[in-house]
Amino acid sequence: MTTTPQETPIERVLWIGYNTHAEAVAKGIYIPDQPWTYDLLINFGRPFSRVTYAVAFGKADVDLQLTPQIRYRERAPSFPRLPKLLRLVLELPAAIRFLQRAARETDPQVVQVCGPNLCAMLVWLVPRLWRVPKMCFIEAFWETLLSHQTWAPRLARGLLPIWYRCVYRMFDGYCGAPSLDRAYYVRRGMDATRIHPWVQAIDLPALAGLDAREAPSAVLAAPRPRVVSAGRLHPEKLSLDALEIFLALCRDGFPGSLVLVGDGPLRAELERRAEQAGIGARLVITGQLPLSDGHRAVKACDLYLATMQGSALLEAMAAGMPIVAYDHETHRAMLSHGATAILVPNRDIHAAAAALLELARDDASAARLGAATAAEVGRRYGPAEVEAILAEPLRRVARRQPAAAASDVRANVPQAQA
Repeated sequence: MTTTPQETPIERVLWIGYNTHAEAVAKGIYIPDQPWTYDLLINFGRPFSRVTYAVAFGKADVDLQLTPQIRYRERAPSFPRLPKLLRLVLELPAAIRFLQRAARETDPQVVQVCGPNLCAMLVWLVPRLWRVPKMCFIEAFWETLLSHQTWAPRLARGLLPIWYRCVYRMFDGYCGAPSLDRAYYVRRGMDATRIHPWVQAIDLPALAGLDAREAPSAVLAAPRPRVVSAGRLHPEKLSLDALEIFLALCRDGFPGSLVLVGDGPLRAELERRAEQAGIGARLVITGQLPLSDGHRAVKACDLYLATMQGSALLEAMAAGMPIVAYDHETHRAMLSHGATAILVPNRDIHAAAAALLELARDDASAARLGAATAAEVGRRYGPAEVEAILAEPLRRVARRQPAAAASDVRANVPQAQA
């Protein structure tokens, strides 16, 4: 019997990414002796039998078989000492040849592209991929963050919004930030029927087994109640807001500490402001931690503050943390006010401080909120649910089917507040 295109199984995927393997290992995202970390983040569990993750602008020549299903390939720069923009131009032909070989060896049925920037450009320069269906993962609302993207020259930052308008029309499917705020992207030219559900890959059983008593010693020594926030210490993550909220708490007599899990360019500024305010000893900045240690640090705290977060917020929910979060599209896609978090107006520092103080003074309410949050994550984001949310869109893109109707995914994807 002849197999129709609709029935053809989708087995082969090519990722075009930018994070190198060494960087991911250093951050604790991938753990070499725990293959499930690769399966989770690159193969969404293990729905596909052949996945290649290719980094055309890497740091070293690497070719690794990470698992029986996943191969990682990376190309070293030929002109590492040149300025970034000039290096990009000179390296482009070699990068295209590298991806052409990866495409030939993988023979992908679908391509996943990481981001609307360089990776999105590369996929259209590789002839072997022109006819292959393509999904573009957009991890952030890049146009609102351009002023913080110091990696890009000023001229490039001026031209990127024009390029983004092209990216929003060029791919067969989109996931990530577009599924958090469809209207934002539809207004910019994206076809709503190409926007697919997305959630950060998360391994609930692995996180549940981590012991808070093994958190970094600086966290365990911090006075309680501990307010924690995880993520890069960067303007786009509103890290300074977290400190201002804590300072407002302190003015109201809060006796505890603020724990920031992460590192970044704002670290020195945060420490300086804390010292000036006289609460330097009550601010703990852990620095960059492996994923497991970061989760232990979160579990060792009492209240969670979310200013602008994605995957870290899901992990806090999995830890059963009572959460106070700014109310915007990213958080609203994962949280429901009064049920799984206390949502306060975006950038309202005093409202956030008041909500945290109320939870700190009512242990029973905080415990109920945390338990409800953990139960919600367990219901919606178990291994099978995550695989379905992340793998099915790639299958649809490979078959050039429209995104699933909202009614088809409502059971798995958190709905925004009305």
